[in-house]
Parts: sequence; structure tokens; C-alpha cells
Amino acid sequence: MAFTKQDDTGLVADANAYISLVEMRDYHSDRGLDLSAVVDADLQAAIIRATDYLDQRFPFVGLILNSYPSQTTEWPRKQAFWPDGGIISGLPVPLKEACAEYANVAQTETLYQPSTPVGVVGVVKKKDQSVDVIKDITEYFSSDSAASTIREIPVADNKLYAAGLVEFPTSDFVRGA
Repeated sequence: MAFTKQDDTGLVADANAYISLVEMRDYHSDRGLDLSAVVDADLQAAIIRATDYLDQRFPFVGLILNSYPSQTTEWPRKQAFWPDGGIISGLPVPLKEACAEYANVAQTETLYQPSTPVGVVGVVKKKDQSVDVIKDITEYFSSDSAASTIREIPVADNKLYAAGLVEFPTSDFVRGA
């Protein structure tokens, strides 16, 4: 699949990127990072990985604007509102900025962390209930799957949280009296 930037309508066929190469280079240039030595194909791949990461990691506010397969990215959305109540339309700037931040990381690192491999030994502090003492106990962690965990990238994550683009999970848990 070719590098294809989504637009504000959400109807770009096979879109897989929230930002263009120009937006990526300009964003980082404004912050003193020169990406001129990075070839376009490498930056495009990083932007696609960043867009995939955004779409898989976050529960965004609102609803996808167009149904799949018409829209292949999570943004743009409908029924999405800024914290002050204004309607979010198109691809919001904080989403694009976060995408640029994730793409910069994705050039050299994976955005997903592998789960704890089978046979890894870790030391865990546990409370021995019988004598009320903390002990060091060696435990063996194992994983039956090759699942990945989501990595936090604070600069990018905070752009999304501060703008109110991410829904926080709600809990039905009620403490009894």
C-alpha cells in the first residue's frame, strides 16, 4: 500500500497517514530537528507506523466520521468536542503533532514493547501474611502469547490528553458502604 495522507473528509481511499512529509519536516524543523538527511521513504514508513499506533492505542472522543471501508483511519470523527464544548472537525492539530512525535520515535525504535518473554526471572516484593514481613521472592513470569504492550511517549501522549482527544475509561465500580 502506498503512503496516502488522510484529509478532513475522511474519504481518502486507503489513507494510512495523518500528516504529510512536509508537515513532518516542518514540525520538527520548527523545534530545531533537521530531518533533511532522512530519505522520504523512511519518513513515510515512520509516519504510517505512527498513524497505525495512534489508531490502535487510543480510545478517541466521538465516533468515526465515515464507516469502514470508506474511512481507513480513526480520524476525522463526528460527535467529538473540545474541552470548551467546541466541535472538533477534520484532523485536529494536536493529533497531527502527536503523529509527528511518534513518527520521529518510529524512525529508530519500535512503538510497541514486547511482552515479558517466557522464562524471565524477576524479583517481586510480597507480604507474608502470616508474620507481616516483607520478603524478596523470586518468581518466574511466563507468557503464552507474543502479545505486545503499549509504550508511553509522554511528549506525544500529552498533546492528545491535553487537547481532550482521548476518552478516559469510565468505571462502574462503586465502593460499598
